[in-house]
Amino acid sequence: MRQIVTTGLFDEDVPLTRPDARQRARVQRILRRFKLWRLRRRRLLSLSYGQRRLVLVARAFASPAQVLLLDEVFNGLDAATRTQLLRALARSGRRDWMLSSHRPTELPNTVTHCLQLAAGRVVACGPLGAAFDALSTAPPPMALPKVMPARVHATAHSAPDWVFRIRDAALYRDYRPVLSAVNWTVRCGEHWAVLGANGSGKSTLLSLIYGDLHPALGGSIERCAAPAGTHIEHWKQRVGWLSPELQADHYLAESIEEIVVSGRYASVGLNASVSAEDRAVIEPWLALLRHRVAPRAWPAPCVVWSDAARAAGRARW
Repeated sequence: MRQIVTTGLFDEDVPLTRPDARQRARVQRILRRFKLWRLRRRRLLSLSYGQRRLVLVARAFASPAQVLLLDEVFNGLDAATRTQLLRALARSGRRDWMLSSHRPTELPNTVTHCLQLAAGRVVACGPLGAAFDALSTAPPPMALPKVMPARVHATAHSAPDWVFRIRDAALYRDYRPVLSAVNWTVRCGEHWAVLGANGSGKSTLLSLIYGDLHPALGGSIERCAAPAGTHIEHWKQRVGWLSPELQADHYLAESIEEIVVSGRYASVGLNASVSAEDRAVIEPWLALLRHRVAPRAWPAPCVVWSDAARAAGRARW
């Protein structure tokens, strides 16, 4: 992980240049500033999503450049880490910096000017107060489609009143405990929020429920739609899955239509052409998202984050 932050000194995607003593000291100060020092020897992919985001933030701060461009920098950071970032930004001595955000409420109080985009057009631009005066009206909430079609129908026999049950589950990564003694039952009709600081195990827990990870020996997870002996794909096809890493898994050649349809099959990409049934199922959702999808491929702006993705070891080359 320390090597990734060091690449920010030289604007490299992989560590090619050996830092001198002064540069190593600079990296050490940045790691301590963001409270990453204790994680410096960990592999990046063994960290949580929020911790990986923070590593890439530290990499940007390691750069000697006077200008910082921070795209959605607060995504994945907990409240305490956001506070660290704001303090680091105030102390960085950078004369110029710009950050993008879709949540105006999270802007630091050191912002002086604002530019607002809508549908690719500038709708407000100027000093912070004046720019936001034109944006005081919140957009109306989106109306969801009335019917949520499902591919898997309920069986005739009486179904349990729970969705899944976790018992004494533990999970390790790189021989380090990430989850320990988790006992949790979610019943039908409940809506839960999983909270915790960066690195607390939130994403790991959701991946365990989804079926991408499995509990260590002695723990168990039962899923009502996938009893013992059932292939995990039967469960995944009944779960809508969204994670930050999912965006990096799809190929640029895929159309938006194909990507949305793949959610029906719990797959990345499709093994067959989009069917008429598929189109009927996804049509209300695509209309909701206001996409004209037929001729469009997965948009090229994926390239915008390619440098960070390569540093995180996520991009395809």
